[in-house]
Parts: sequence; structure tokens; C-alpha cells
Amino acid sequence: MDLSRVVRRISDVLAIRAVLVAILVGVAVLAPRALGDKPSRRCGDRDWCVGLRLPAPVTIAAGRVIGTVSFLIGRDGRVRRIDNPRSQGPFPRDAVRFPGIGTWFRIRHRHLIVGRGRTAAWRSHGEIASRWQLGVVTLGPHTVAYQHDHKLYVA
Repeated sequence: MDLSRVVRRISDVLAIRAVLVAILVGVAVLAPRALGDKPSRRCGDRDWCVGLRLPAPVTIAAGRVIGTVSFLIGRDGRVRRIDNPRSQGPFPRDAVRFPGIGTWFRIRHRHLIVGRGRTAAWRSHGEIASRWQLGVVTLGPHTVAYQHDHKLYVA
């Protein structure tokens, strides 16, 4: 492959990524005015200008080449720049996480460890060679369920 084509392709991808991030940030900045809890007087009697909120905060991470930039769009529509969400947070660094439910899992010394937040809630007695053998892992109030080698286990 020609080096100039590779460089041109990388610059095209970076330009497209920058445009998409700018659009997302622009929409997030304008959204509180149009869809906030207290619509501005400019809304008038328009139907689309109701007091809607996001169901949960949204994190957008961009950039891998030079550095990571992350933005958090709050439920109220405010946008703020945050540190890399992978560098800190409520989960262990090497855990595979399910952000929607707050559950995570990881393999330590060939045992499955399942937790929520930073707390490990359960550890398997049997050995698991790789996390790629696992399917869905979920944690209930008193139960752990996981899929291993196409079999469902409940503990």
C-alpha cells in the first residue's frame, strides 16, 4: 500500500471524527434550550419544545492517536469535559463491565469474579480458562447467572 494513501486516509478519518464530535457537542449545547426543564420564551407554542430529559448521563470519548478527550452530557443537557473514563471510575481497571446495570466481571487466577461498583460480590469455585468462553454475566440481589461454553449457570 502506498504511504501517501495511508496518510491521506488517516487524515480523512480524523477530519470526519472531528466534524462528528463538533456536531455532537453542538447538539448537546443547543439541546437544553430546546428540550430543557424550563423551556425559554423563544419556544412559544411549539410542540417539540417540551421539558424532556435524558434517561441517563451520556459519555462520549473521542481520540486515540494524540490523546483521549471525553465529554459528559448530563441528564439536564449540560456538557462538560471529563477525564478519561477508563482511567478511573467505579469499576476495576481490568474488568469487563455492563454500564447499563453496573455489573462487571473479570477472571483472576482462572476463577470468575462478579461484582457491582468496586465490590466483588461472587467468586466461582470452578476454573474458567478465558473470558472469551463467557457469554452474558448478570448479578441479582441474591443470584449470579452466567453463560460458559454455551451453558447457563446460576449460583
